[in-house]
Amino acid sequence: MEHTHMAVGEAEGFTYRVDIHWTPGLSEVAVTVRTAANLTEHGTYKGALVSPMPAGTIRDSRLDCIAAQILGPFKVSTVHWVVDPVSIAGEYVKNTGFQWVPEKMAKNRNETKGK
Repeated sequence: MEHTHMAVGEAEGFTYRVDIHWTPGLSEVAVTVRTAANLTEHGTYKGALVSPMPAGTIRDSRLDCIAAQILGPFKVSTVHWVVDPVSIAGEYVKNTGFQWVPEKMAKNRNETKGK
């Protein structure tokens, strides 16, 4: 399914970023884990939420909850020595949380990083 909205979760100095894709009014979302530096994709995980996604602004804490809910079943463990990107991103979003930016801001940020 093609979604119409996207937010990017980033954290200063954190190796990975998380993209959430959704369409307002639908409960299906997709969460993609990427390496922050070069945008290498480590997987896209889909799931359904209890309530449909809103059309307006979504708070960072809500986006953190959505990412944690979708990634949770795919984490291999919560121990500190796990190197799986999905597990690391899932634990980070659950325990610390990301700074979320809309897709347009994230694209602009990525374009200026290379300059």
